[in-house]
Amino acid sequence: QGCHSTIRPVTTSRQVRPGGPQLTHHTSHSFTKLQATTMGVAVLEMEVTEALLPVAAAAAIFDCDGTLVDSMGWHYRAWVNTCAKFGLTMTKEILVELAGKPVDELFTIICQRSGKTGQVDAKTFFTMRDQWYIDNHELGQLIEPVGTILRAAKARGLRLGVVSGGNTDHVMQSLTEAGILDLFDPTAIICAEHVKHGKPAPEGFELAAARLGVLPSLCVGYEDAKMGMQAIHAAGFMRAVDVTVLPGYPHLV
Repeated sequence: QGCHSTIRPVTTSRQVRPGGPQLTHHTSHSFTKLQATTMGVAVLEMEVTEALLPVAAAAAIFDCDGTLVDSMGWHYRAWVNTCAKFGLTMTKEILVELAGKPVDELFTIICQRSGKTGQVDAKTFFTMRDQWYIDNHELGQLIEPVGTILRAAKARGLRLGVVSGGNTDHVMQSLTEAGILDLFDPTAIICAEHVKHGKPAPEGFELAAARLGVLPSLCVGYEDAKMGMQAIHAAGFMRAVDVTVLPGYPHLV
């Protein structure tokens, strides 16, 4: 594969006998997933191939929401409930389209599309949205196929970072709840407050690579959103991996 390529994984599946947990295992030079199943459910066996985690890579940098942590449904419910109180339009398709943008930019775009530019106070909106999060909290869950890649990268000794359009408090809480915060270099967890230009601008990914002390050309980026993928490419990373095509990925739409 050449530089700046977008990778889609190849997987295999097999049927298992009913009647109790079973494990599937595939051995190769790459790290692999060992996954249990019951009652004859097909096992999707995801090998962490060269395409997903190149041997030449020195760092792996991940988006947070929708890439590492299964939180997009929770975010959608927070936004749609808050938007309804102000007469703003929010759909799952809009959230997927704009995923990765800093939340203040997302708010501005939603107001524009709803014909309410300048009519909704941002501070009031986000106060109500944040209260919804408090009242309806859901624990962040690791997206398992991405966790497979993350664990393989850690085992190989790669430097690990995060680039998110969310604020620091939210990102740190999500990574903590998912049980993966300690895997990352704390100086390379880049959030909305740390950059002037959010995705699709490359600034966040460039900053994470710099904090890790790794050239962008030796970094692999992982994203679930179009704008995030654009940011990875613009940053000059060696690979941009679209995690939404991994087996078992929890799609919002």
